[in-house]
Amino acid sequence: MSGRHRFIRWSRLPQRARTPLALVASGVVLTIVAWFSYQYLVGELSGPVCDSPAAVEIAAAPEIVPALTDVVNDLPPAETAENCWRMTITSYEPEQVSVSLTRPSEGGVSADTRPDVWIPDSTYWLRHARANGHLDLPEQGASIANSPVVLALVEPAARKLGWPRKLDWKMVLGTEKNPSPVRTGVADPGHSPVGLSGLITTQQVMGSSEHPERDRIKALREMSKNVSVVAPDLFGKLPQNDDPTTISTSLGAFPASEQSVLSYNSRAPAVPLVNVYAEQPGPSLDYPFTVLPHASKKARATAKQALKTLLSADARQSLRSRGFRTPSGAAGPGFPNTGAVLQRTVAPVPLPQQDQVDDLLTVWTGINRSGRILTVIDVSGSMADIVPGTDQSLMDMTRIAVIQGLNLFRDTTEVGAWIFASNLEDGRPYRELVPTGPLYANKQQLMAAAGRVQAVQGGGTALYDTTLAAYQTARKSWDPARINVVLVIADGENNAGQLSREQLLAKLKKLRDPKRPLAIINIGLGPGVNKAELDAISKGTGGQAFVARDPTKMQEVFLSALAKLTCVPPHCENT
Repeated sequence: MSGRHRFIRWSRLPQRARTPLALVASGVVLTIVAWFSYQYLVGELSGPVCDSPAAVEIAAAPEIVPALTDVVNDLPPAETAENCWRMTITSYEPEQVSVSLTRPSEGGVSADTRPDVWIPDSTYWLRHARANGHLDLPEQGASIANSPVVLALVEPAARKLGWPRKLDWKMVLGTEKNPSPVRTGVADPGHSPVGLSGLITTQQVMGSSEHPERDRIKALREMSKNVSVVAPDLFGKLPQNDDPTTISTSLGAFPASEQSVLSYNSRAPAVPLVNVYAEQPGPSLDYPFTVLPHASKKARATAKQALKTLLSADARQSLRSRGFRTPSGAAGPGFPNTGAVLQRTVAPVPLPQQDQVDDLLTVWTGINRSGRILTVIDVSGSMADIVPGTDQSLMDMTRIAVIQGLNLFRDTTEVGAWIFASNLEDGRPYRELVPTGPLYANKQQLMAAAGRVQAVQGGGTALYDTTLAAYQTARKSWDPARINVVLVIADGENNAGQLSREQLLAKLKKLRDPKRPLAIINIGLGPGVNKAELDAISKGTGGQAFVARDPTKMQEVFLSALAKLTCVPPHCENT
């Protein structure tokens, strides 16, 4: 922090003849005055550093906040009014800020507390926010630190593989010819730049194996068995003791930032980790200092001073001591030296072009069987009909099937829910119940919403209008890391709305993009379903239609459809 000092100016008084009593009295007075003057000076010099400092609010990735706080606490007082400023550091998960920028009501960062500057762990998040509509966000920020992505390997397994002799990723991940006994995992690459970097590195290191494609798929399959939403969660799956049985049955290796491994080892765990570096590493974490578009002119000026401070030699020393390299990848004095950490410079690696990322994530999607699914449920009046031979309505059976279906998916699958009928209260034939988001965050909300869904008396089946609206919405938020699907559940053919079947099919054909696949899966319930109608809609998007003529078989058909839509051939064969 910095500020200005204010001083008291003293002036000399004329001399006069003094009596002893006068001298004593004046001495007492001077003592009192001097005491009060001293107190005033102390108050002035130790009081508020600035009357009204310029402020900049910074949201930073949690792992770098302690180092940034060290920097703030070590700032010396300034001597001029021009340097009267302060910065406040707040810890936020990068995805939380990204969501708040694109969907302010969902991210948890309110308008009153939104930051002026964002320091996520990677430029990945700037690209992510821009792809979701925040186009005025800069494409890049100024890197204040760097951390390469390594393979974090438990030390007992490392020793079996020959450590402290040099190890490489291929040895740890294993190949078809030389399998590895180590259980591997990864952070969800659709939500984690560390996980994405791990996939890119795996693809590159397997390029030199005897069977590159098969070995790459094999390595990714093994990783997909232990997927966490975010990278820090993987550390909680590591063995908590060095018993051989525990080591062999626990997670043994996963892509992680070098800094996170150093931080983990600094806590002296029972089973420490070893850093395994790749000859061809994936993108590193670059911690971009990014001034956000809504920042005021005054905050922008202060942000320049904050950036200069965070790039200073003193700041770099604080960052190094906590395991962060300089933006150029240098370690330097004070950098930790445990867990086989490289002390030489590790050159930063930028993110590849987005089309390359999309291609890799499409392969991962098929292996990981995660989806982004917009579920659209018919609530027309006929859904209240009781199914013959039961005491349940079509709506009751649909609710049960949807709730059971949610349990089929990994927590990383993203699901949203709409309902549709011709006379909903808002004037449109459809309404959003739950925004599309990861099940780890909104599963309970989806289950509660499904449990409350009721048929609308007198409502017609506006199938065509709703299908088009849902497809347009899903197209806008298409995610390369997911199998993107619109799932429509209806009990009859279209009998309401503005569009004809021909108009719907023509519009869907225009929206279809083979490079960005988005399929419509139709599930028809009961004897009133027009199978030809559903087939035409689904096949026009690369999807499929399923029909349960006997509604008592609805759950079986529904679960079968879900199993189909979470798999992209040929990567899901025999799974």
